[in-house]
Amino acid sequence: MKYLIKISLNQSHPVVNGSFNKFTDIQSFTPKFPFKYFDTEVKRFDFYSTGIISVFKDEYFGLIMGHRSLDNNAEYEVLNSEELLAAKWSVKSEEEDGTQVTSNITYLIYPNGKISFYYDNIPTKIDRSKWKAKLAHADKRKGDYEFVVPDEWIIRGMSVEFEYIGTYCPKYNSSEACNNAFNTLCSGSSCIPSSQRHTVEVIILKCT
Repeated sequence: MKYLIKISLNQSHPVVNGSFNKFTDIQSFTPKFPFKYFDTEVKRFDFYSTGIISVFKDEYFGLIMGHRSLDNNAEYEVLNSEELLAAKWSVKSEEEDGTQVTSNITYLIYPNGKISFYYDNIPTKIDRSKWKAKLAHADKRKGDYEFVVPDEWIIRGMSVEFEYIGTYCPKYNSSEACNNAFNTLCSGSSCIPSSQRHTVEVIILKCT
C-alpha cells in the first residue's frame, strides 16, 4: 500500500460549510459518498471522543487518529455531507508556566481518499503520547501496518495530509533517492536538515 504524506506549516484552519452536530459518546456514521481506505470499501466510521476513528467494512479493519485524548467524555463535532466527512475536537492542556491552552484539531475525510488533519494552538510543551497523526490498517492475511507522522512534527499551525496513491510509487522512495531533495522525507528516513525542519514544507513518501 502506498500513501503520500504531506506536512505543511503556517496553515490556517479550513472553513467548512455546513452544520456540525455535537457528541460526547461513540457515534457511527455511514459516509454519504463512496470511500476507500487502504483500497478497501468503507461502510462505516465509528467516532470516539478520544480522537480515534475506527474504520469498518463488514468488520473492523483500520484506524484514523490525529490525536488521542484521555477524556472519554470530551465533546467533539461531526459533519457528514456528500462533499466530505469532517470532525473537530478541542483539547485543553497546560503550558510550562501554568497557562491553560485550548488546542483545536480538525479532521477532514474526502471522497477522493485524502485524509487531512489541521492543528491550531498546540502548546509548546506537549505530551507526545497524545499527539500523533496516524493511519493504521489491520489485515489478517498480510499483517497489520500503519503510517505515522513523527510526534515531534506536531506543532501549531500545521496540517498533515494523507493521500492514497495506489500502486504508483514516486521516485523519492528511499533515503538515497532524496538526498538532494531538501524538502522531502522518504520512507521514514530523514532527508531534511534539522535547521529547516520548521520552515519548509515536508513530503513523506511511504512505499511498502
